[in-house]
Amino acid sequence: MSLGKHLLRGSGMNMLDLIVKTLAVFFTTPLLIRHLGEAGYGSWLLVMSVAGYFLLIDMGVSFSATRFLALALGKNDQGRHGAILMACRQFYRWAAVVVLVLTFVTMPLLPWLASVSGDLTPLYIALGLTGCSITARFYFRLPMIILRAHVRYDLQAVASLSRVVLQTVAMCWVLTHEGGIIQVAVIYSATECVELLLQALFARNLERADAAECAADELRNTSRELFAYSRPIIAGSIGDNMRLQLNPFLIAQMQGVTFLPAYSVGTRLITILQDAVNALFGGQLLAAFGQLHGAGEPEKLQSQYLRVTHITSGFSAAAMAGVVFVSGPFLQRWVGDSLASANQVLWILALPYALHFMQYPAYNLFYTVGKTQWIVTLCFIGGFCSAGLSIVLGLKYGMMGVVLGSGIEMFVSRGLIMSWLVHRCTGINAAGYLCGHVLWSGFKGMLLPGLFAWSVHHRVQPDYGSVLFYGACYGLVAALSFPWMVMNRQARSQLMKHLPWARRWSGASKPGGANV
Repeated sequence: MSLGKHLLRGSGMNMLDLIVKTLAVFFTTPLLIRHLGEAGYGSWLLVMSVAGYFLLIDMGVSFSATRFLALALGKNDQGRHGAILMACRQFYRWAAVVVLVLTFVTMPLLPWLASVSGDLTPLYIALGLTGCSITARFYFRLPMIILRAHVRYDLQAVASLSRVVLQTVAMCWVLTHEGGIIQVAVIYSATECVELLLQALFARNLERADAAECAADELRNTSRELFAYSRPIIAGSIGDNMRLQLNPFLIAQMQGVTFLPAYSVGTRLITILQDAVNALFGGQLLAAFGQLHGAGEPEKLQSQYLRVTHITSGFSAAAMAGVVFVSGPFLQRWVGDSLASANQVLWILALPYALHFMQYPAYNLFYTVGKTQWIVTLCFIGGFCSAGLSIVLGLKYGMMGVVLGSGIEMFVSRGLIMSWLVHRCTGINAAGYLCGHVLWSGFKGMLLPGLFAWSVHHRVQPDYGSVLFYGACYGLVAALSFPWMVMNRQARSQLMKHLPWARRWSGASKPGGANV
């Protein structure tokens, strides 16, 4: 199967995975709030935030290994392939041990992090179970890397789909039968293991037997190169976590865990959109760019990058405008008026995150061509600036100040500064890139659907039927206008080439097409 077909299939399966995850969130979030209570749900969110920091132990090795393994596949270098796998296997075994130790070391800090007193046994157990599931995820990390390097995101999506379906069904049953935070943690951990098992089964057919062993010297050299590339990524991850994972702790300290559900719900639609952008234009581009770079085709790589940037910008702008369009009525119907501040959180973050999503392919380009330090520095310094602004504004304005601090930093770093970095990497004029390739494509993508949203926004009611109808109409306008407003002739031709129904329609529309 060609690389283009792998990319298209992976994007389709990732989108299906995202749709199922979105439906799962739709069903489980109100149940969690209702049965655990706002304080209980806030405590669970805090546990997940603590566990999120454990993922920093990856130290960027997943990104690094995917890139180097994709390069080895592009060059058909079997020895390099085996050395990368062995180096990763050794690292992730040690990483699993570190996560397990950190899980139990962190437990005494829970009373201070949650700013609550009383019986914290359920929180301790929930953190222990969650930490053990992350330990397993590290120990069995290699199959995921193999799938990504082979651009088999479709198989990874199947494993994720299975986990989400099982998790949602079990979660709904437990919550409706008066289950608590411990039962929720058990289901979360068990279904994580199911996904890991499926990834291992899928990766068995891709792992080469001739790449299983390598010389000790080659292993050491490969390890040095692999970790030298991944080491700076940890700094960027720390910076991102200063923005994303620190905010719940700041809000809990300043106003209590009861405010975390509003913050979580307000950012939920944005994170769903981020998953959509990542599903379409995320890690699989890293593998695709890696193979083009490994084949020594820089001109084709830059051309492909700009083409994907146009599409990403148009999609992201239209999608974020659609989220803002339906967010108020949807959130009011979904979680009720008690979390009305959630919509204010979303509005503050909408524009900064839209700029971030519109330039999503730039991250994969930097990782591919070895400019990792640039994006790492941006994330690291930006994360600390975000934390500083959030603390200062949070002390004055509470939760909204914390959110505003993150939004201001992201607007500057992921808008202006990112364009300058792309200029340094590609030689394209920074202003021309931002205005001509990013903002102009985004404007074209959201123009017609935005006009539709403006004309009917007063008709949308806080009812699922109304939100679904007008949201579907918005999506239809966006989908029909996108190929003609955003994509050029070459991109439209490529899209038609990989859509069987379009090929059949095109062939049937030609004279004698039915006989070709």
